[in-house]
Amino acid sequence: MALYGADMEAVMALESNSLEEIFRRLDRLERDNRRSRRRSLRQKEAAEYLNRSVAWLRRETAAGRFKPKRHGRILDYDIAELDAFRDGDVTESD
Repeated sequence: MALYGADMEAVMALESNSLEEIFRRLDRLERDNRRSRRRSLRQKEAAEYLNRSVAWLRRETAAGRFKPKRHGRILDYDIAELDAFRDGDVTESD
């Protein structure tokens, strides 16, 4: 039995929705797995995690929006704090 017209479109839409859901679930699982292994990220990693530049992260840190732990010259950013910022629990300014 061959599918034509509206039937084919319905099947393709269903497959597309299923794939989107699978990708969302995979993304969440990968994030959870990363979070369980590490509690903090270095400055470059933290900027990548937020999909921002290192310069932006430095400005935000200087403005007091992030409070990284200092280990000499190295800054460690808490993943929970980065998640809160990304999810909108912290006021964002650009």
